Amino acid sequence: MQTLEPYVEPESGKPPRRGSTGALAALGALVIVATSVAAVVTRLGVLVIIGVAIIAVGALFVLRRGFGFVQLVAFLIHFEGIGRGGISVGRIISATAILLIAYKLVVDKWRPPAVPMRYWLPPVLVMTWGVASAIWAPDVGQWFVGVGVFGLAFAYFATSALLIDSVDLIKKWMRAYWYGGICGAVAGVWGLILGLRAFGFNRDANLFGVLAASMIPLTIYYRRQSKTTTEKVLYTVVLLLVLGGAAGAGSRSGVIGAAVALFASMVYRPGVKVSRNIARAFPAAIITAIIAVGLIVINPNTLIRGTDSSGRLDFWNVSVSMIQERPVLGVGLGNLDAQIPSRMPITPGTTKLSDVRDEVSSHNTYLDIAGDLGVIGLVIWASAIVMTVIGLLRPRWKQTKELSGYLFLMFLPVLSGSMFLSLINNKLAWSLIGIAAALQVPSWGTRWKGYFEPSRGDPASGEEQPERLARWDLRISQRFRIWVVLGALAGAVIFPVVGSSAPTNYSASRSIVVPKLDLPPGVPYVRLDIDRLQYVHNLILSDAYAYQLAELAGVDIDPRVVSDDVTVFRSDAGPYMDIVFKSTDEQLVNQVAPHLTGALDAIIEQGRIDSEETLRDELRPRDPGEQRYYTGPMYLPVGQDVDFGVEPPRLVWLAFVGAGTGGLLAISLVLIKQGSPRVNNDDDFPHAVGMPLWTHVGRNGRRNAATPAQYAHVAVTAFEATDGERLPNRMLLAAPRHSRSARVLSMGIAASLAASGERVLLVDGQVERRVMSWRLGAGLAPGMNDIAHGRAALGDSIRRVRRWRLPRPVRKSFRDNRENLRFIPAGRPRRGEEPAVDPALLSDVDDDVIIVMLAPPLLGTIPVSPSLRWADVVLYNLVEGETVTSDAEDAALQVATFAQGPSGVVLSDV
Repeated sequence: MQTLEPYVEPESGKPPRRGSTGALAALGALVIVATSVAAVVTRLGVLVIIGVAIIAVGALFVLRRGFGFVQLVAFLIHFEGIGRGGISVGRIISATAILLIAYKLVVDKWRPPAVPMRYWLPPVLVMTWGVASAIWAPDVGQWFVGVGVFGLAFAYFATSALLIDSVDLIKKWMRAYWYGGICGAVAGVWGLILGLRAFGFNRDANLFGVLAASMIPLTIYYRRQSKTTTEKVLYTVVLLLVLGGAAGAGSRSGVIGAAVALFASMVYRPGVKVSRNIARAFPAAIITAIIAVGLIVINPNTLIRGTDSSGRLDFWNVSVSMIQERPVLGVGLGNLDAQIPSRMPITPGTTKLSDVRDEVSSHNTYLDIAGDLGVIGLVIWASAIVMTVIGLLRPRWKQTKELSGYLFLMFLPVLSGSMFLSLINNKLAWSLIGIAAALQVPSWGTRWKGYFEPSRGDPASGEEQPERLARWDLRISQRFRIWVVLGALAGAVIFPVVGSSAPTNYSASRSIVVPKLDLPPGVPYVRLDIDRLQYVHNLILSDAYAYQLAELAGVDIDPRVVSDDVTVFRSDAGPYMDIVFKSTDEQLVNQVAPHLTGALDAIIEQGRIDSEETLRDELRPRDPGEQRYYTGPMYLPVGQDVDFGVEPPRLVWLAFVGAGTGGLLAISLVLIKQGSPRVNNDDDFPHAVGMPLWTHVGRNGRRNAATPAQYAHVAVTAFEATDGERLPNRMLLAAPRHSRSARVLSMGIAASLAASGERVLLVDGQVERRVMSWRLGAGLAPGMNDIAHGRAALGDSIRRVRRWRLPRPVRKSFRDNRENLRFIPAGRPRRGEEPAVDPALLSDVDDDVIIVMLAPPLLGTIPVSPSLRWADVVLYNLVEGETVTSDAEDAALQVATFAQGPSGVVLSDV
């Protein structure tokens, strides 16, 4: 595995550069002065000083230890919130990870571990479905934010799943994460001492509480692994520090996660009988309950905030109502958060009628997913979580049962926290999902079924060699790029074509303001009346308003249909409202538009008429002439004009979304196709297929294409494999299945031999798929199939080869000796007739003519045993990164069984 270059100490004797040292000293002095001033001005400055010191010490430690990129990512999970505006440590790390992996795949031709499809497909499908949700997402800006959040989180998954390829690296990841967690715990304890609610370095106290809870199983694991009393005492101190950090967060979800992690860690002991673990459950529960109560009591912020100070129950209630409206598709990625504040005043059962934030999550990961992406997205997300749990509990690597068990215990606070927090972008969660996928990478031996014999280490030393992992035979090849481009183009065409059939939407809107109007004269500011805002908001969305609107407009339509077409937009949960009526019927919109506020006035007036007698009776004046109830206007109109809008299908936007969705689907299909183990240059071919690797040839294409010298070398290899006195007369080019590589290779060998002065006869034996015959202009000419069925003579089937019909790399080999090359096509098929190839019918060809025959696919339906027995030498063509190893094995068995002459592998590099 390749990672970022580790830090290397400079050689002794070389003085450091004064300019760099002076700049660092000046920067450090500025930081010290700034944080000192902040400490004097506010006590939060003390936390700033602590944070800067911890980051500086952590950075020096990372550099000193020479951590690789994976360890650096794990260490900085605890510092992801440090940043300014839209730039933060987490986003920088995510972008760096994406660039690093892309560089390794494209430039270094790196082959990542063979992660099973069931582990990488759910995260990719979540991203794909999220991109497609832009079609029905009302707010495009929020959709872009949601895609960015998923993309950055997916980078952490890819880092763990693809870059972690050994047990040793998992241990380093855990240790780096633990070191970073100690820094966070120190910040949490310091905040607890100051009486503040600690946020750590993540801008979110609840998230900090989850990270602190995940440190508990890891610390207990290290304590159990320690061998000296000093180490046990040290880890005990760290455990107390971590518990103090969890308490400093003042997070109820953090306390719950810490309790779950602590209880599970006390009960779980690998290698111990289940009955003994169960026996620890009761005392562990008592100890956990005492510690959990202590974590709550020790931080006043946890108790002062009450049972539901954040309005979590209201957020859940609003989210559930929105999910019920669009259960299948959802409201679009990232759009649930933006709609919750405006939906709170009109959702029955909510007690918190407004929220000052522009957006707020439901505080439940599963509700967030279901609201954004519907049931479809929730099922995909749940499958990713289920596969993660399975992967951590049942790893495939040797000696990882204990490690994966504690990783699962670290995942428990994430699972419990997901019920009270939005952890869609949680870096720890995505890293553990990636590690669970990495733990399922099969060993190298699974690439080949029969011949491979894994090494069992050195018997003398008693040590077992590290297990080699199967690599993903992933190639960002020309075919890969073509598939992705075609998928994107197909999506860019299909989405607008389908979307163009959607009708045009017409809308009419009126704006109103609902301030608190019943104030005494002279008040210099506008106040909000939350109850009145909710009243007007609900009134506009009611069936009574729809009935009045239909009656005033004089339209014969069901009021429930009208109610579905009426919406209200409140900006920033303020007093400003837009009443919008939207429909695909332009005439209906024009009829309804003048009465948008008139219908509201009619309902308000009718309500006053119906309740006036009751109000006069119940609210009698204390003094003569006193008015005890408000009789003024309920709202103020903004302008007198109606705003009309026309919204045709957004074809350009649909093309953009379709291109993104189609490209992601194409990538998924290509990855699924490349997920099977494939032949590569590192394979031991004598063990794998029972044949030696004779030579390589270049790939098919303009860049790095096969050269005339490579084609000539194949012929020389065949010459050396036989008696070495003269070139073999009957060369057979065989491949497991139909492939362009085998066709071009057979034409290249024939052209190279002809260019050297030999008389060559090229034969197309693939009578089922006559691709080479069509390429050489003889798709309908008589050939091998006709000769085998007695419909044509051998002499009548031999044809000339036009140089311009040959592939470009082959034309370079052909040069001027065109008369030395002849060609026999595959022949014409007949309906109801079995295709046949009989090389024995070529016996009338002169002995000084070299026959190069492209054999039928070894795994096809046409018998290949006659061709293998006929050949003097068999050139077994395999394509690196394309030929599946199981096909290579099965086809090699045919060669080993029937071939009379020598055989060897000719590997095409792609």
